[in-house]
Parts: sequence; structure tokens; C-alpha cells
Amino acid sequence: MQEKSWHSPFLLVILALIWGYNWVVMKKVLVWVGPFTFASLRMLLGSFALFIVMYIKKQPISLRNPIQTILLGFFQTAIFTGLSMWALVAGGAGNVAVLVYTMPFWVMLLAWPLLNEKIGVIQAASITLAMIGLICFFFPSSGSDTLVSKILALSSGISWSISVILGKHMQSDGHTNVLSLTAWQMLFGGIMLTLVLPFVHESPIHTSPYFWFALAYNVGPSTALGWLTWLYLLRKMKAGTASLGILLAPVFGVLSAALELNEIPNSINLTGIFAILGALTLISAYNMKHLTAILQE
Repeated sequence: MQEKSWHSPFLLVILALIWGYNWVVMKKVLVWVGPFTFASLRMLLGSFALFIVMYIKKQPISLRNPIQTILLGFFQTAIFTGLSMWALVAGGAGNVAVLVYTMPFWVMLLAWPLLNEKIGVIQAASITLAMIGLICFFFPSSGSDTLVSKILALSSGISWSISVILGKHMQSDGHTNVLSLTAWQMLFGGIMLTLVLPFVHESPIHTSPYFWFALAYNVGPSTALGWLTWLYLLRKMKAGTASLGILLAPVFGVLSAALELNEIPNSINLTGIFAILGALTLISAYNMKHLTAILQE
């Protein structure tokens, strides 16, 4: 029990670092490939990688709960990934990352009635402070991103929150194979993204060293291992707590975008960043309080 309590927060921080920097990677790769083409490649190859892992580990590849898995692939892979990549076309990597991560607020609203995860005082304070920070990024004077880009990013976050609730529900029986669930939902979502390609008329892929790096980074750490870790954390932690902890990712995204893409945050952006850090401090204190109580048992 103690081991689980320590390694889950550690995995959460590592995942936030990987996903945070990936916003810069995805923004830069759009020079060589269209958003939906890259999203479909990322998900299809990522799912194939997981199926190979399952074969090597001799785990069953059978599909359980096909309807729910298809729905999870629709919300977590097709809609979430497709809209976030589309938002990056006209939006800055840092700002899009922050808007996508409005996800925890929608999770809290859905998890209370659907998963019976009540919101405590510290969690409520964290949500309020984080919401203030994220609202700062939606002000017209907060940057040059288009309104369409902001709406796409926000919609992506809402879709992610729905997948969080669905993923948590699917694992509630304790018998769900996380590796199999991740692979299948990514495969279904990747197929859906591929079916969209004839209707978006994107330019052909222009290969380059950075394109291959971006594809490898997205297929491996960001997609296959990333979503596997995320679904695992949802099983070990409260959905709302895991969602708030992952708010580190947009902070890392903003910092990475400033360093690599020269997306320097203005005063409103900085206010949002500090508000989010404050929210993370509160939720970290909440988690540490429970961890201390467990270790003293």
C-alpha cells in the first residue's frame, strides 16, 4: 500500500513532463505534416506498439466491452487528439496546452454524480484557483491565438474529461487489463482519425529528421506509454486528484514553448501560470496529508 502511494505521484510528475513538452513537439512538426494525418499516425502506430508488447508478455489480446472501448477511443483518442492538433495550427503551443487542461474542472463536475467522488474543501479551493488561472488564458488580450483555436482546445479538454469518467468506470470492477484497454481504444480512435482524412484535404507528408523524431516521441513516450500510465493512475488514484495533478503538464508546456518557440507569456499569461501553480500546491498538500496518514498506520 505504501509503495503504491509513493510511486503514483512520481509517475504523475513524469507523465506531466512528457506530455508538457510534447505540445512543442506537435506544434513544430506541423511544418511537415497535417494535424489529422499526424494524429492518426501517432495513434495507429502507438496501438500497434502496445499490441506487440502484449504479444511479448503473452497477455490476452481479446477485446472486452467493445462498445465502451469504442466510445473511449472516440473521446480519448479521436476527439481529444484530433481537436488538440487542429487547435495547434492557429494557436500557440503553450496556450493550447493550458486550455486543453481545463479537463480537471469538467472531471470534477462529472465525477461527483457519476463516480460519487465528493469535492473536499482543499479540492474546491484548488479548482477555484486553477480556474482563475485558466480563465486568464481565454482573455482576448492574453495572446494572438484565434478564437477558433481556443474553442477547439477547450472542446478537446471536455472530450478528455468524458474519457476520464468512462475509463474510470470501465476499470471499476478491478479485472480490466489496462494494457489491452489502452491498445484497443487507441486503435479504434486511430481508425476514426484516418477515416476523417479524405474530408480535410491535408498536404502530403514532407519527411525530415524532425518529423521522424516527433513521430517516435509521440508513438513511444507520449502515446503508448503515456496513455498506459494515465489509465493506470486513474485506477490507483481518484479521477479528480489525478486530473488536477496532471495540471503540471500545461505549465511545462508554457515553459517549453517560451524556450523553444519564443512564445513569451504576457502579464495575463503569467498570472494564469502562477494561479495554476498555487492550485497545484494546494492539491499537493492535500495528497501529502493523506500519504502521511497512510505511512503512520
